[in-house]
Amino acid sequence: MKYYLSKITGFFFTEEAKSVYFLVIASLVPIIRPQLISNTIIFDYLNGLFILFFLIHLLIIKLRLQIRLFIPMVIIFIGSILSMFNARVPLINSETLLVDLYLFLFFIVLYNVIETKKDLRRAILPWIGFAAFQGFLMTSNLINNFDIRHTGTFLNPNMAGNYLGISFFLLFQPFIKVGRVPKAIYSVLIIGGILASKSLSTSLSFLMGSLTVIVLYWMRIPLAKKVKLGLAVLVFLAVGVALFPKFMEIPNFYARLSKTVYGRSNLWKTGINIAIKNPLGMTIGPGAFETIGPIVKGPITKRRELHSDWLSFLVERGMISFFGLCLLFGTIARILFQSLKNAGSDREFLWSSGLLGMFVFIIVDSFSHEIFHYRHVWFVLAIMASQHKLQRRKAATE
Repeated sequence: MKYYLSKITGFFFTEEAKSVYFLVIASLVPIIRPQLISNTIIFDYLNGLFILFFLIHLLIIKLRLQIRLFIPMVIIFIGSILSMFNARVPLINSETLLVDLYLFLFFIVLYNVIETKKDLRRAILPWIGFAAFQGFLMTSNLINNFDIRHTGTFLNPNMAGNYLGISFFLLFQPFIKVGRVPKAIYSVLIIGGILASKSLSTSLSFLMGSLTVIVLYWMRIPLAKKVKLGLAVLVFLAVGVALFPKFMEIPNFYARLSKTVYGRSNLWKTGINIAIKNPLGMTIGPGAFETIGPIVKGPITKRRELHSDWLSFLVERGMISFFGLCLLFGTIARILFQSLKNAGSDREFLWSSGLLGMFVFIIVDSFSHEIFHYRHVWFVLAIMASQHKLQRRKAATE
């Protein structure tokens, strides 16, 4: 029985099956509408089948875990379960934990499925293509209607902006050489899509991530190239300063800044006060603040969402899960710095810099939005871990 199961499920580890799986991920992850049962999407049902067969095969053969990342996930779960003690909305808590488990399994499966650089290339290149299409769609919508915030195929503008911002840093992939013109077109489409989302958080995150890549690459290159890069940055800054007044006039964009800051500060004050009184998050639990938390008044809106992964973990799941989240992101940061340190060629260094820039983007955006449940975030976290795994494997054979 075990032999036949391994043969049947082993089909999913063939190159053809992997290519299909990566294509399913790239094409369906951005399609968040229509929402099905319990906020699921079409992708989740196909992905669930793939995960089932992958896990059966891995459990029969050998399941590889990135222990340094697996331990923080376990800590998050322990803290989340403790926070559900005497919970007032156990159904919401349980659904949120099931989503967490699903995303963790998605990460573990991807980490095991991506076994070679060829697999990494198969995963990334289709994603870039569909991200370019999403950028084109949102940029076109912006041109047709400049007043509203556009969402593309996502639920809201912030989710769309986060997806595009993360996807931008995959441009630094080292697997195939891409000319300057295709890179420029891709960049314009992605940045146009980000502008179409009119997300202040995405704009700041994108700026910080891009600066990270520029600074790291500047430290690596010789003096002559440093001068050229410095001049290019100065030109972009000059253009940015010149266009800044125009950006200020964009409807539904920077005019929201003061109101957004005021609303977020009230959320943080309320959340921290609750966390101080209830450090383990008991009676609240994962995903429950929106239902049972106090209404936080802003200048124009009333909110119950915490709008921050860090704050939601602290308030809803308690200090134990918050520590797990810190440990998870700290471990990923360490992995990325190790990849950067061990990079051999300039292309590999630029790729590692791009991944670190992407990670900075995720960290910055997670302070003002709850992105922990985004499927595309877990996809790129698996890419980061897999890149480090392949790099270590290569170093061990040399």
